[in-house]
This record gives sequence, C-alpha cells and structure tokens, in this order.
Amino acid sequence: MKNISVTCKELRTLVSYFVDNPESVDISHSENQNGAVVFTVHLMKSDLENVTGKNNSNINAISHLIKYSFNNQDTELKLDVINNKEKSN
Repeated sequence: MKNISVTCKELRTLVSYFVDNPESVDISHSENQNGAVVFTVHLMKSDLENVTGKNNSNINAISHLIKYSFNNQDTELKLDVINNKEKSN
C-alpha cells in the first residue's frame, strides 16, 4: 500500500494549483468505520469554487488521480472538501 503521507503531499500539490493562497491548503486523513481512507481538504471559502470546478469537474479529476496514485484495490478512498477557513488579513 502506498504511504498515506506521500498521497497527502500529492493531493496538496494538486489542490494548490486551483487556489489563490496555496499555503492555506491543509490536508488531513482518517479511516472511517468501513475501513475507507478519507482525505479531507481544508481551504478558504473563496477557493471552493475553483477547486470544485464547473459541475465538480476539477475535484472529480483530482479524486481520480489520487485514487489512481494510491493504487490499492482493497482500500476504498474518499475525498471531502471543507471550506472552513477564513481569509486572514
């Protein structure tokens, strides 16, 4: 199985291309009750639309790349985006 910390770095790099302040992107991961690995992307509210894209096209592409990169047939992957960060002055 691929190292989850490496996948978090890859996910952060991918998401950073879509945001105004790449240093504000935080990635966390956990495992849910079904054993699925859940990656959570924390970003500023102003960046949500850029990351998700029209009809969720950007976030779907990012999700597919991460799933392909993780490359573990026995592990379900989920990607959540949370826009709970406020822009700092």
